[in-house]
Amino acid sequence: MDALARHDVDQLVEMSYIGTSDPVKIEERKKKLRSEWDFAVNTAGKHYAFVWKVVSYTKQNETSGAVALKVTRNVFNGGYEEKFELPMEQENGKWKVVVSGVSRDLFPALPN
Repeated sequence: MDALARHDVDQLVEMSYIGTSDPVKIEERKKKLRSEWDFAVNTAGKHYAFVWKVVSYTKQNETSGAVALKVTRNVFNGGYEEKFELPMEQENGKWKVVVSGVSRDLFPALPN
């Protein structure tokens, strides 16, 4: 969420779940994600402001879980607190966000 708030495209790509171990597909997916994240944070969500807090974490098994958040979207225009969840998968020993499983209401133009 910090990388999203700071519009840090490189960190967003790094924290996104890729879902393959094929090196060629990984690089292709990262390139596509970089373009999609860049559009999301620097075009569609350029002036989008929000605040968040982590409410809880649920571990479903050794390689998957979810983080529950309370997010205030449109914080400068009378926003209100809403619940969102970030699905997580472990990839190469690191927890990554499954972006395709995040509600599209969280941030404009999230990658698919």
